[in-house]
Formats: sequence, structure tokens, C-alpha cells
Amino acid sequence: MGGFGQLFPAGATLLPPLDLPYLVGYLVDRGISVEVIEALGEDLTREQAVRRVADDAGPDRSKQVLVVVRTSAPTLDWDLSVCTLMKDTVQNIVLAIYGPVVSHVLKRLQKESCLDYILAGEPDETVHELAIGLPEEEVLGVTYRCGETWVASPPRPFLRELDRLPFPKWELLPYHRYTLPKSSTTAAVPFLPMLTSRGCPFGCHYCCRRTSDLAHMEGLPVERVIGDVTDLRSVRLAVRDQEWVIHAAANISSWGRDYAWQTTVNVEGTYHVAQACRLEGVRRLLHVSSVAAVGIPTDPQHPANEDFPFNLEDSGLSYHISKRRAEEKVLEEVARGLDAVIVNPASIFGPCSTRYRGAEMLQKVRRARIVPYFTGGICVVHVQDVVTGILVALEQGMRGSRYIFGGENLTYQALVERTAQGMHLRRRFVPVPSIMTRLAVKVCEPWGRLWNRRPRITYAVHYCASRYSFYDSSRARQTLAYEPRGFAAILDECLRLGAC
Repeated sequence: MGGFGQLFPAGATLLPPLDLPYLVGYLVDRGISVEVIEALGEDLTREQAVRRVADDAGPDRSKQVLVVVRTSAPTLDWDLSVCTLMKDTVQNIVLAIYGPVVSHVLKRLQKESCLDYILAGEPDETVHELAIGLPEEEVLGVTYRCGETWVASPPRPFLRELDRLPFPKWELLPYHRYTLPKSSTTAAVPFLPMLTSRGCPFGCHYCCRRTSDLAHMEGLPVERVIGDVTDLRSVRLAVRDQEWVIHAAANISSWGRDYAWQTTVNVEGTYHVAQACRLEGVRRLLHVSSVAAVGIPTDPQHPANEDFPFNLEDSGLSYHISKRRAEEKVLEEVARGLDAVIVNPASIFGPCSTRYRGAEMLQKVRRARIVPYFTGGICVVHVQDVVTGILVALEQGMRGSRYIFGGENLTYQALVERTAQGMHLRRRFVPVPSIMTRLAVKVCEPWGRLWNRRPRITYAVHYCASRYSFYDSSRARQTLAYEPRGFAAILDECLRLGAC
């Protein structure tokens, strides 16, 4: 059972109880007979849901039926009231409850006479062992009644072999009712979420260098393939027999000294990937470019879109130019028959391995009472919104098209001021004029070359500091149902994670 008391106003998007279809899929895969009651998705009242349980349990009181209820922090009171009514109404059931909140409210749950089992951690194996009648003392991850007291078994270790998990059983839930609300330009969009922490539904390969740090991918069912985008042969081997390819490798240095190698990686490397995908018959390539390849608008009131004429040919911005050349290489292969889509993320914020990308812009607000800021601006987007956009574009994007994945356009001044407000700090904000960054470049770049270290202020930083890198994501919104979160949500997450 799932969905009780999810507190949404009438007409709001129905959010699927995400872990429920995974649990059901695990049980069905092991031959357990399962009936699913998703009260919210089926518009059931408390009484109707309990009646469904009674009908499924049947009149035979000699046969006990295990009923598993999913709960959460905002739904706990309602869920427990349902459990009480269920236990009073249906005599031949054993009641278990699970959810991310149970370990935090264990003492309260132990006061509920309606409950027989409290499940901690991942419920799949625990529910299966209870369903097949394994003695309670042999089941890990469960707190169970023993007379008038509760007994807690040892915790169950996390499942490490994610490939053992079957696909979620969405077909046993009212999945047709899960839709994103329609906008002024699109109809309601059906959607189902996915837990990547419970395994990937695709046979994914990850092409990486021998020196790549893969700690953040530990436990994911991804096959590693050693390769290098500068080596066409290794790229062809990596993409062979693959249906989809996402090319996200790039050299993102903003130091002009890295121009030659950056061009090799970004331009020649992208050409190798696109050419390999065409030669190996890949169904579709998605090339992760950047808004840098779009150009920089001259008027902050008119953000650049996908049709903006590139205006940085003579700018000396090696990264921007190399990403533009890379897109041209992809389109050359499209003209030769390749099916490819290009996406252009803006300035990405969000969790990245062990750090929070973009937090360095916000940390200075906490560290100093006087906060300097550049006079231009950027387009801020959350990494999860970019990933979601990539997955949609992979399937729904138009061949040969590009899609900007931006978020909120903010001046650097607004960025630091709103950060200070979110931190409840009083700060003095001082603009850094272009002449100051120009002087910094004249000092920092020679110093960096002398010590062979990338300077904090490079020519590219100076060039962009006083310009407004603002972008318009209307095409992605209209054709891919792209709906990025705003800066407020990004800042809130950064503060909650203690990253800034």
C-alpha cells in the first residue's frame, strides 16, 4: 500500500510512491503474490482503501496476510490512522510499516498496537523473508513484537549488487495518472521517476581514461571501458554495439595557455566521437556542448537563444571557440547521416562527487564582511535539471537541433545579495570594475606561466566578468517540457548540505 496522506492540493501533480514499484518488482520476481493499493493514485478514501484490503485478504481467518504500508514524515499521522482502522476491521492480517522516517520515530511506532513489524533500511529482502515465513529472529532489519515487548534484529546491509534488482513493476500501479501539469504550450506530459541508486535500467558503458577517478561511480552497474577521445580507434571500440551515446568529455580550462590541448580534446575529440558513432551505427548521439558555444549577448534584456549568431570568433576565448567548433564537427557528421542532438547547459550548480559545484561563488559571502562582485551576470542551472533535460532530449530531441538548458539569469550582484539574505548576513557589496580585472590579468597570467599554475584571474575570466551571459531556454521548455528550478532552490540545497 502507498500514497496515504500525501499532502497536495487538488489538481496538483500526483507524485508516484517511488520505492513502492521497486519493492513490488522484487517480490514478484521471487514468486510472491502481490496486490498493490495506491490510494492517492486511485483516489481512494481511507475507508475504501481498508475495504480493498479486506476484500483481498478474504474471509479465511486461518490464513494470515502480510500487509506492508509505506510511510513518510508528512504522512505519518494519516498512515497510522489507516493502519489502526485496518487492524480493527480486518482480523487476519499482519501489519508491517516501512519508509525513510521510521528509524527517527521508532519509539512512537512501538506505541502503536496495530503494528506487528517495523522495517528499517531497504525493505526488499526483509519483506520477502517475512512473506515466505522465515522466523522473525532470522530476519535482518526488522523490529518485531515478542509478547509485550519489541525485539530489534541486526540491521540489514545495503544491497551492493544492484544488477540483482529487477525492473520496477509500474504496471501494477495507476501509472497512467502520473503526469506533469500542462503548460500554455504543451499537453500534460506522462512521467515516471527512476532511482539510479537502485541500478540503471540500461546496459551502460562508461568510457574513461586509465587515470580517471571513478570513486563517485562505485556500486553502479556500469561497465568501464578504457579509451581516449583523442584516439579514434579506442572511441570506435567504446561505442561499438551501443544504441545511445552521450558525449560529455571536454577540457574546460579558461587559461589561454591550454589552447592547443583544449582544441585537441574539444574539437578533434568530439569529431572522433561523432565519426565513430556514425561508422558504428549508433542510433543517436547526444553531444553535451555549452552555452559558451552560443555566444554572449550584448543586451542583458535580450538573452541569447539557440539561433543567436556566434559573436566570439575574435574574442580570444579558447574554450568558447573550441566548443563552437566541436558543434560544427557534430553537424558535419549529421549531414553524413548521423542522428545527433546538441544540448547547451548554462552555469551548472549542484552536488558533484564530494563537493558542491558553484559553491565557491557563494562561500565568499559567508567568509568576508566586504564582498566584491563582478559587474556582469550568468545563467544559473541545477545539475539535476540538466541531467533530466539530457535524458528527455536523448529520446525526444529533433535530429540536428540544439537545446539550451539554462535556469535563472542573475547578475553577480543579485547572486551575492540573495545569498547573503539566505544566510541572514549583513554584508557590504563592492563592484569590481573591468579595469581591475584587466590589471589582474596582466599580473596573474605571467605569474601563472612562471610557476606553471593556472591563475585565479585569466583573460577569459576578465572578458566574461563584465558581460551578461544570459540565455533563453524557451525551446527546451516548449518541446522537451524542461522546467528548471530557480536560484532560491539551489541556494537552499547548498545551505542544507553545508556547502556554503
